[in-house]
Amino acid sequence: MKTSRGFVLAAVLLGFFAVVGCQPIEYPPTPNTNLDVCVRNPECTNTIAVGHRGTGSFNLLAPENTLGAYDMAWRMGADSIEVDPRDTLDGVPIIMHDDTVDRMTDGTGSVAEMTLGQIKALNVPSINPAVPTQQVPTFAEALALLREKTLVYIDIKSADVPGLVRVIEEQGMLNAAYLLIGSIDEGLQARTQNPTVALMPKIYTEADVLAYIDALSPILMFEIEYADATPEVVSLIHSYNIKIHMDALWVYDAAGINGYTTLEDRGTDSIQTDRLEVLVPFVRGLTDR
Repeated sequence: MKTSRGFVLAAVLLGFFAVVGCQPIEYPPTPNTNLDVCVRNPECTNTIAVGHRGTGSFNLLAPENTLGAYDMAWRMGADSIEVDPRDTLDGVPIIMHDDTVDRMTDGTGSVAEMTLGQIKALNVPSINPAVPTQQVPTFAEALALLREKTLVYIDIKSADVPGLVRVIEEQGMLNAAYLLIGSIDEGLQARTQNPTVALMPKIYTEADVLAYIDALSPILMFEIEYADATPEVVSLIHSYNIKIHMDALWVYDAAGINGYTTLEDRGTDSIQTDRLEVLVPFVRGLTDR
């Protein structure tokens, strides 16, 4: 199933311009301030709403991966917020999805070839007049802002994994932050630093599920694409009382409530979105299904 970027952007724009004064509807803060509330609780059946890079990658409400975007996502009711850490030249993890600063800032250059000071001197423009110009945040600043507010989904871009875990420890977020990992080796790097750090492996098959459970238990969640989430894989994961995460980005976001229903029917327990203004009221039962 293919959906053009233009169609998805149009759907998001319709929702955005329906927001009066560029200010989204705010909902009571999520109760998911730690992983024990729902993610680790097998009796919790509430779907977790994850804000992609904060309020989304279209940068309409706030520029992605900035403190302004994370604060707004929390006020919009996100249960978890996704962040993209990568290391600077001097070894400090900052938040930037791309490997360069070109798209998001008024500067140019590779993050890996710039110091923290050089990156902090840049501006991140905002197209929403209600949100001022931002700075690129460090990983530590992002965690400090979200501590005791939401869960944090960490999508490692290019960073020293044990170093990221040290920051999680320092910020008191071991029971709220979780790492998306792409290999057993990456998980072992994290667990070498702290054996209790929460892990969410990306998997494709039943064999992947069993391999990660054997090597890295306990597993917090598994991330899987809709197409790979066969009934057999979903049943296997849930038989271990482990939850499932899927992305709604592009195709399912464009379909809105119908898209989120499709993902839930496939077996997901957590959904990442660019459209918190639609997903949050959906998972809270405030819209018709």
